[in-house]
Parts: sequence; structure tokens; C-alpha cells
Amino acid sequence: MFGMIRLIVLFAILARYSSTCSASPHAKGRTLPAQLYLLDGDELLLMNLTTGIDSPTILHKFVSAEDYDLDTDRLLWIDAMARIHSRRLNTSGRPYEDRLVLQYQPSVSTARITYDLVGRKFYVIDGESQEIDVVDESNDYQTILFERGPIKEEHVVREKPRRIVLDCKEGLMFIVTALNGVENIYRSNMDGTSKKFLISGAGGDELVVDNPSKQIFWINVQAKVIESADYGGGNRAFVAKVQAPSVLAVYDRQLFWLAHDYTGTSSGSSGSYIKTCQLDEVGCGHNTTRPLLRLGKLVRQPRSLKAYGVKSFRAQQSQSPCRQSNGGCRHMCLLTGAEERASCACNIGWRPSESDSRDCRMADRRNPGDRDEPRL
Repeated sequence: MFGMIRLIVLFAILARYSSTCSASPHAKGRTLPAQLYLLDGDELLLMNLTTGIDSPTILHKFVSAEDYDLDTDRLLWIDAMARIHSRRLNTSGRPYEDRLVLQYQPSVSTARITYDLVGRKFYVIDGESQEIDVVDESNDYQTILFERGPIKEEHVVREKPRRIVLDCKEGLMFIVTALNGVENIYRSNMDGTSKKFLISGAGGDELVVDNPSKQIFWINVQAKVIESADYGGGNRAFVAKVQAPSVLAVYDRQLFWLAHDYTGTSSGSSGSYIKTCQLDEVGCGHNTTRPLLRLGKLVRQPRSLKAYGVKSFRAQQSQSPCRQSNGGCRHMCLLTGAEERASCACNIGWRPSESDSRDCRMADRRNPGDRDEPRL
């Protein structure tokens, strides 16, 4: 098992829109990355970080966007036909076996996924309709959380969603949106309720969250810096300088980002490399920033970098209200940061019952007011 060697998994992927649930280990010491997954174009590459410079191995081609299931050690990706696939990475030397998980509807080529490993659900940004949907992996139920259109203001953020980041432990969802070249950051519960505006003028859509410190980190491309704020949007602060294009990850109070050497003077040869620093209360600690890994080439289209411990969320999952009889919900149980910790949602074409919010009834299409209504 990867957990026996205390592995951290890093992803560098093409889709700028997805990130799985924030994770942090419980070990006392700091651990360093051991493998890197890089999505270059539509090719997913695997590199062993322990050798410094690696010859990448192509894991898969024609990948539009991907994420990772820590609990079952699965790679998850969506292709150009909006089909979501999985591949178990720990095969003990046996050939990889790909499996079709589900077909996302509508079948758009620009869909982007984020995986909720506690609730076993996919959060999907539909690049054409600009909806944020949730799809249950076990039964294909699908509900709309976020929709752009002429609907009530409390149900919509009137910008285009660019990225979703989940903190499953807190039941929170962070959304980066863009409108007229300005990126903003919002926070809501994972069921789409309690939307709150956090950051104005973020300067980019590269965002990660750190559960232990309750902080968010993002790259301000315009200012060429990494910034941070708390979960409430306060205490906005400078963290580190960064080159463009760059991507970002956080794990165990360590920050990782992509840097570039175009001259060959600092790293021995031209190319991109991973830098890291140890975080303190305000940013990178004194004299803790250092190069971690040279990639052996220039990465020209990075989209996301993710650092994970392989330790699973089993203890957290056992306490999830959605794990017990689907939270009492007829269709979908969604995590929330509110005190009740979960709420129910209905499949598209259904509406919550007026007598019992956990139950669902078919919508009456003859009634214009009886339609699917987004929750965000």
C-alpha cells in the first residue's frame, strides 16, 4: 500500500476548474512528495520525484480533467465526451484497468470535475451552461447547485464559475468566478446554501484550501504573488512571489508551486521545477523556500497542482451523516457546514416534497413555477 511509505501525491493537470477535498495528515513530522501526476495537454504523465529529474510515463491520453479518490486510491477523469472513468493506481504490478463510472449529462466537452470523497459525489462545472451540478456516483442522481440565468438573485452568482475547491471535513465549497476579466472567490456550504462573497479581485483562478489552518491560498497572476486569507475572507496577506504560469498546492503546512528557469542559471538547465516552503502564521517561513524537483522540461500549460497524503478519510467518513441510510434522503444527501451537517436534494425533474424535505416528488411540467430550482 502507498500508505506504508507515507506517500504524498502531487497532480499538475490541464483543467483549471477542479480540486478534490482538502486533506491533511495527522503525522507529527513533515513529509515530502514522492510522485507527480502531470496532465500536459491531454496526456496524463507519471513521474517519480525521488530521482530529481524523471522520464515521464504516459498513464493516459485524451483526458479533459481529472481528480483523485484518496480513500480507494483511484484516479478519476472525464473525457471529451463527458464520460467519467476511474483507474485504481495500486495494482501490485498488474496492468491498469480502466472503468466507466458514469456518463455526465449533458455530454459537453468542457465539463470539469471535482470529487467529494466523503459523499461519493462529483461536483461538475458545465463549461457551456456555466452550471455547477452534483452527480451521485452510486445511482447517477443529479441536481443543480448553481445556475446562471434570469432567476432569483439569492440563487445565483452572476459570474462564470472557473474552479471549485471542497473542504469535505467542514462541508464547505469555495468557488472562483470570473466576469469581465475580474476573478472573485465565494464560499458556500457543499449543498449550495449560505453563499458568501470572500475575495474581490483575486487576480487568478488557482485556489487551494488548508483545513488545519482554515486558510485559502491563491495565485494572483496580475501581481505575480501568492496570497492567503482565512475562511471568512479576512486577514488577506502576501505569502510569496511567483512566476507565471504557475500552479499551487498545500499539504501539512507546506506550500508547493511551479517555477521556471528560462536561462538555465539557477537549476543547471532550462526547465520548470517545483518549489516549496514551510508556512508560518503570515506566509513562507524565513529561509524555508527551496527548489524541490526539476521536471526536465518547460511546462507551458500548467493548470493545477495538488498535494495529498494517501492516508484515507475513513474515520471522517464513518461520522458523515450521509453514510447512514443516505442521511434519510430519498435521492441525494449533501454535506453542509451548518449544524445539521447534511441536507437532501432531488434529482433533476423532481422537487422536494412539501410535507417532508427528505422526500421528492416528480415536477409538474405543466406548471411553470414547478421546475428545478438551483440551490446556490
